[in-house]
Amino acid sequence: MAHEGGLKLLGLTVSPFAFVLHVRMALHLKGIGYKYIEQDVQAIFSQRVPMEAGVDAPISKKNIERDVFIKGELLLMSNPVHKKVPVLIHDGKPICESLVIV
Repeated sequence: MAHEGGLKLLGLTVSPFAFVLHVRMALHLKGIGYKYIEQDVQAIFSQRVPMEAGVDAPISKKNIERDVFIKGELLLMSNPVHKKVPVLIHDGKPICESLVIV
């Protein structure tokens, strides 16, 4: 599949619920070429997350994404609100959410 100018897909191989996979399959079925950019998401594995006051607290669902995962700069610039994949970038304009992309 040929890469069409300016079309990039930011994704993660281990994306929960396979949202990135749905977008990749839809683009493939439609015959749309794109450049896939795997996001370098580093997980910090620890039992406790440091809080603002300097006191350690257990990891909770509320702060796990904010504090436990370090996300790539391109992803943070493309989807600053939700900071999640997939993101389709068309001529420098990001399109977020898999249902919107498909």
